[in-house]
Amino acid sequence: MEEISQVASTYLPRIAGGLALILLFWVMALIARTMSHRILSTVGGTEYISKLISSTCYYVIILIGLLTGLDTMGVRMGPIIASLGLGGFALGFALKDVISNLLAGVLILVHRPFKEGDYLVVSGCEGRVTEINMRYTILSGEDTTYMIPNASIFTNPLQLKNPQ
Repeated sequence: MEEISQVASTYLPRIAGGLALILLFWVMALIARTMSHRILSTVGGTEYISKLISSTCYYVIILIGLLTGLDTMGVRMGPIIASLGLGGFALGFALKDVISNLLAGVLILVHRPFKEGDYLVVSGCEGRVTEINMRYTILSGEDTTYMIPNASIFTNPLQLKNPQ
């Protein structure tokens, strides 16, 4: 019985402190997401970019909070961080095309080389832009709808023209 009380007196404050830190970081993440979304919306950024940046802030703060809280509880973080780095490398290599499309989508939404309603010719596809999302740009041709990966738009010549 004495051993249990000794273990409890040793580990309960650590666990409580770690949980308190995780809760604190969660609240900070909620505040950061709300504030960044409001600021980016008033600055005039697009809704996609505003959501992307505010969500990224949220998840980065949550991850830091979890790692800090677990470290406070006494969990060794060195092996966990090393495996996250190795896992991130493998995941990034496996999802290279998806990530390149997402980054190209962000660049298209930020730089706006074309907008919805413009008539484009890219990668042998021709049509009016009906939607630009994070992964694809959708063109409506005469008889066909094309979903062109955003990375393809960045690596191939793009022609804006008037429909004939």
